[in-house]
Amino acid sequence: MKTCIVRKRMEPKTSGSYNFDIQTPKGFGVPECGICFYTNGSDNDAFDESSLDRVFGIGFFGYSYANPATFTAYTSSIGFTHNQLATSTLRKAVSGANVSNRIAYEVRSDRNVIRQCNINSVSEDKITVNLVWTNSATSYLDLIFVMFSGDDIQANIGLLTLGTTINSTASATGLSYSPDAVFIMGAGFGFSNADADARLSFGCSTKHGGIKNSASLYRMRSNAGGAAGIVTSVEQFFSDNRSFIMYGGNLGVNTLQTADVTAFNSDGFTMTSKTAFSTLTSGVIYLAIKGPVQDAFQLQNFSSSTSTGISAIATTTWIPSLILGALGSATTTNALVSSNDSTGFTTFVAKSLSSKNNYGTGTISVSSGTTSVTGSGTGFSRFNVGDVILSSANNQVGVISEVVNSTSLFVKQNSSLTLSSDNFSFRPYEQFSVTIGSSHLSGSTKIASSVSESAIKIVKFGVTAGISTVIKGAIDNFESYPGFKINYNTVDASARKGWFLAVKDTELRRRDSN
Repeated sequence: MKTCIVRKRMEPKTSGSYNFDIQTPKGFGVPECGICFYTNGSDNDAFDESSLDRVFGIGFFGYSYANPATFTAYTSSIGFTHNQLATSTLRKAVSGANVSNRIAYEVRSDRNVIRQCNINSVSEDKITVNLVWTNSATSYLDLIFVMFSGDDIQANIGLLTLGTTINSTASATGLSYSPDAVFIMGAGFGFSNADADARLSFGCSTKHGGIKNSASLYRMRSNAGGAAGIVTSVEQFFSDNRSFIMYGGNLGVNTLQTADVTAFNSDGFTMTSKTAFSTLTSGVIYLAIKGPVQDAFQLQNFSSSTSTGISAIATTTWIPSLILGALGSATTTNALVSSNDSTGFTTFVAKSLSSKNNYGTGTISVSSGTTSVTGSGTGFSRFNVGDVILSSANNQVGVISEVVNSTSLFVKQNSSLTLSSDNFSFRPYEQFSVTIGSSHLSGSTKIASSVSESAIKIVKFGVTAGISTVIKGAIDNFESYPGFKINYNTVDASARKGWFLAVKDTELRRRDSN
């Protein structure tokens, strides 16, 4: 089993459609499945306040449970409107799922689509997708792809409708294996005109050593039926014993609905509804994976540190190759948290093997004081935002901000080097978080979003204080012991709750600290 992380940044456009490749490192093979975290907004520690339409979503991609020969994608997302007045009859936020081959689905709070990404094909070392601008986009769209490959794994994505009564069960069947891990997400199925909530649940279940379930829920109350005067209400729920948490539907907007995986079967898994479910919110989307060994995945809960510096998190008996999960503003477990100011929510991923410098193909030219890098005989299309370009003398040219084509790219800051037809190397960057911050009970909605190169991050958008970072930490190189370290430079007096899935290092690659 191999894993990799690839970031793509799509520029704003008014309309159009084109195909592009999500390229993995060479030798990765044909991707079997994966997850895409996405948002629109600014890069790293900056936040976009100029555009009003915001999105936050998750996509699963892989072979369909219904048709194992078809490689497809399902997604769940929230569409927000920044600075929407409480007196407005327009909704502040909407959510829903799309199972029509969508990796990403950027939608406005009036439910009109801005951009959408569809699967075209999958092949050696790449996935080809089609990006469509249905309406004018005013901000960048960032896509973080987490991919799995290998002939020693099996995976499928699917849709499961939960039972609507307490303790009723629903089973995903027809798989040719018993999964070792299942990712589960949902946003209230479909963008319903009658729905007054925006919500997104992301959870996971694992089998080895006894079934474990964890999930995080983000919810923003909107204004039902075009009613004016409803202020923004934002809540979160972190669970250490459920894999799916939902709000709303025809049971009422303040009804919490939960379910968990209670059995891993020979051809799938079973989920049990721990509460009654609305028919409008009982649909869950899943990604089921069988690993190369029975203990390939470990699900664990964690709390952010309240002190700056290094904080170690231990796994059980093996070294991870990748971790991914969710972190929110919630400070308690298995209880609804409504912030008195604002709420942040983050999905994150980090690759454990330290990236080494790799020799590039062709030569590069750059002028000091500029951000443009020109290549000759190069393959820049394989590079990603955040990758580092270095000269033949191992001096940093810059960090990539945009890849134009195979011979043209831009770095984030003016280069201090002047190079002409110089050999070069590059260092892949594989640690990201997708983050939103939103206000609670403000007169108008406040939504901030960005992709950060620190995996552990929570922000808030205060009613009067504006945007600020609450938690920020970078995951250090995974050491040669079971676990990893987080280097925190921003902390809060209250620890925030989250979960992660650790993927066992079975890649048999040498670790290197260069």
